[in-house]
Amino acid sequence: MKKILLFFGVLIPMLSQAQFQDANLEPGDTFAFAKVYIMNTDNSPYVGEVVFKGEKRAHRIVVKTAANGWCKAKLPISDTYTLYCGREEPAFRKAKIGDFPFVTSELRTYTHRFVRFKFSYKNPSGKPLPNESVTLTSDKTGKQYKDTTDANGMAIFDLPFDPSFTVAVKYFDNVKTLVVNDVDKEYKVMSMDFTWMGAKEKEHRAYVADSLAKAYYKAYFIDIDSLLLHSTLEDILKHDVHIPITHDSLAFVVDALTKKATLYKKLLADTATLFEDKRQPVLAVLYRMKDKFKNKILVTDVTGSMYPYMQEIALWLAMDFEANSSSKYVFFNDGDGKAKEEKVIGSTGGFHYCQGQGKDFTAIIKTLRKAVELGEKDTDVPENDVEALIYASQKGSKDDALILIADNYSMMRDYAQIKYLKVPVHVILCGVEGRGCKVGRCCRLWYDVNEEYLNLAYQTKGSVHSIHDDYYDLHLLKNGDRISLEGVSYVLYNGAFHRSY
Repeated sequence: MKKILLFFGVLIPMLSQAQFQDANLEPGDTFAFAKVYIMNTDNSPYVGEVVFKGEKRAHRIVVKTAANGWCKAKLPISDTYTLYCGREEPAFRKAKIGDFPFVTSELRTYTHRFVRFKFSYKNPSGKPLPNESVTLTSDKTGKQYKDTTDANGMAIFDLPFDPSFTVAVKYFDNVKTLVVNDVDKEYKVMSMDFTWMGAKEKEHRAYVADSLAKAYYKAYFIDIDSLLLHSTLEDILKHDVHIPITHDSLAFVVDALTKKATLYKKLLADTATLFEDKRQPVLAVLYRMKDKFKNKILVTDVTGSMYPYMQEIALWLAMDFEANSSSKYVFFNDGDGKAKEEKVIGSTGGFHYCQGQGKDFTAIIKTLRKAVELGEKDTDVPENDVEALIYASQKGSKDDALILIADNYSMMRDYAQIKYLKVPVHVILCGVEGRGCKVGRCCRLWYDVNEEYLNLAYQTKGSVHSIHDDYYDLHLLKNGDRISLEGVSYVLYNGAFHRSY
């Protein structure tokens, strides 16, 4: 009799303790123990609440781990328990309590299942790129996971077992799609290597190139202004002197451009590659596509870094006017001199519109000069290309081909707005014609094609053009296809172009 009373004396305190743990228990429950070590995904001890949920009888027992990650729970026997460690998603491993009471089972588990993804970011020389932002977006839920590369160029993510994620870095919205094949394991390790110059180097190059272009303009055109004062128009035409469109005399500029355009047309009759030979990309491309599109609207960057190409732009206006073209023109300068903090994506402004068909060529040049002069104070490198294109598409008709004359060195501050463009964009690149050139303006800086402009043409089902190369129907290319611009190869990968190293 004493033994029986002793048994009940032991059982009653155990029941009281189990009930204190918020258990849905019955008087006849018999218990065993689970000793569990729980880790976070970085292998550190998990400190917090742990809920054990029974699968057969809906028991719910709550305990807390110690500072070392261990906890001990008293659980009714003959059941399997799922562990929830401070989150809705359960741990992968379960506590299985057999039919024998007062037995202690030991278990080690992570708080939840996860995919460990390691992203290695290096430049073409193999040097790690630190402090670069990396973002993964779940294609299932849209949730984003962000990290910054460490000193070794590594960003590490712990992800849920969603089917796939879009991997992105700054200036590349879709570097790769990470496909997770779930094989029902507690965790999975995946990795990826990515090679590119990096966002910081790209921005540095753009800034240097922009600064050199402006310095070139000031130094070179000061000499030209002096030359113009001591030269006749005939001398300027004979020696093919550059005509600065911001020269003090508007009448002189209009006269010089008109006569030089007439001279160029005569020379083109003998040399069809005149503009390629002179390394003039704007004129070369526009002349090649003169019969491709009957109606055109030219959207032209006229910020400081485009000064070396301003005569080409003005000469095409003169040639277009002489041909009685119905082309339309939008000159944009990234905000008419607004301060950087005043520029809002989508509403920066700085657009100057005119139409080619008319009786007054002077009015067209005045519009161009005004756009250039209002933008002279702008020191910001990125431009509002997409905003200008959207503005131009609203000005034009459905039959107008939308042509962007772009500065390869400048990034698009509104690149993310491309999705709002509903018409093809044909991009003429300025600044990639300098390979092998040792004299003249080509010595500003020469870099590879800015992939943003390739992707602009690709995403809008447009085309891209350099001084020698034309690529139409880019949207028909498939993943892995390559194109070559000015001798450099670019590969289409996951819906975006990348420099092929």
